[in-house]
Amino acid sequence: MHIGACTSVGKADGTDPATAVFNGVALVYDERPLGDSGMSSITQSLQAVPLFSGLSQEEIAALAGAAIVRKLPKNTIIVTEGARSDSLYVILTGRVKVFVSDEEGHDLVLNVQGPGEHFGEFALDEGPRSASVMTLEPCQVAVISNEAIKSF
Repeated sequence: MHIGACTSVGKADGTDPATAVFNGVALVYDERPLGDSGMSSITQSLQAVPLFSGLSQEEIAALAGAAIVRKLPKNTIIVTEGARSDSLYVILTGRVKVFVSDEEGHDLVLNVQGPGEHFGEFALDEGPRSASVMTLEPCQVAVISNEAIKSF
């Protein structure tokens, strides 16, 4: 699979949905933090992540407050195999596929994940990603930076 350049256009200051142009296709995504509405869904999703099982309710709520929610259309590459990353992703709505590509560009699907599941925990070591992740349908994901996670 060939990954092209992604150029951001429009607002990206967290006040409005932003638009990125990826391989000539405009993708709209929302990076605004959630207010009170929807926060319980993020909190509930974070409580299900084994990595956070030792955190108190207050710590989970603080972590949820640090999350940025992205609304992504179908067929959006969220994570690229081999790229470095600094975030953990928790799926709030929709489904994604986790896959690797061979030398001929064929995809080998390793897993399909849905709401309440997460990926990117290996990013905590800030090493390269072991697989790519793409949306199979419109999705909402909570993105939590390594900095936010390490503060706990």
